[in-house]
Amino acid sequence: MTQAWPDFAELHRDVFRFRDHRKELISMYSEILSEYDRNTVFEMIEDYKTEIREAKAAIAEKDSALAEKDARIRELEAQLLAADKGR
Repeated sequence: MTQAWPDFAELHRDVFRFRDHRKELISMYSEILSEYDRNTVFEMIEDYKTEIREAKAAIAEKDSALAEKDARIRELEAQLLAADKGR
């Protein structure tokens, strides 16, 4: 194998060495999984932060629209009261 692909000789030796050092291989694999999990958690947190910002913006828009509608309702109620007084 190392003669056909001399560039991979060192890598081949490392992989072959793990055959006798399974605990080290499992330990490395566990470390990689831990790092992957940590990165996944950070990505999820950032995604949730983005969703929260977007939800807050949508709520603010709806609050503004409701405030405008409340103001319009008060105007109409005032007009109705004025019309009732005029009768």
